[in-house]
Amino acid sequence: MKLPQSILEMLREKSKLELNQPSDCEILSTEIEKVTGVHVGVNTIKRLLDILPDGTTTRISTLNIVAKYLGATDWASLLEASEKSNSQFQMLEGEICAHDLDKGAMLEITYLPD
Repeated sequence: MKLPQSILEMLREKSKLELNQPSDCEILSTEIEKVTGVHVGVNTIKRLLDILPDGTTTRISTLNIVAKYLGATDWASLLEASEKSNSQFQMLEGEICAHDLDKGAMLEITYLPD
């Protein structure tokens, strides 16, 4: 399964990697494990990025780990957020910790109706 473009852009932004070479996949694998505490294999990441196409179906548990790395609660909420905002979260549920933000990151908090 190849990742949707909007989610790929989120991964590029968070990881600060181009994500178009095998070495990027190794670094991303390490970063995902640091953030989530769960290991995602380099070849799995290569398949997600279409660097190693093979037509296999990606497990939802793997997609949930990617979602958690990006700050979402699960894959479904990540997809919904990416569709609404086209590469940035419009709505982020849960807890936000200062130590999880990059230096200089800006956080916008809004509420309905405006």
